[in-house]
Amino acid sequence: MEYCNGGTLTRLLNQSSMITNNEILDFLVQFSRGYKVLYHSGIIHRDIKPENILIHNRQYKIADFGLAKIVDSLNIQSISAK
Repeated sequence: MEYCNGGTLTRLLNQSSMITNNEILDFLVQFSRGYKVLYHSGIIHRDIKPENILIHNRQYKIADFGLAKIVDSLNIQSISAK
């Protein structure tokens, strides 16, 4: 695993008394783009939480794919709870 000099999102949230709207927007854009790549690759992470978001030079990275599942096709109806 590569070294990420910014630690985790949990650490950032605990250490920062105030996170700007631009920082939040930057995180949301990067996370959404990253998860879109996973989705189109047929990967379901299944353990998204702040501890599994790493930061390196203001770049957010999704980590810890231990519970991830690769699926042949994503059918939203089959994923939703019944």
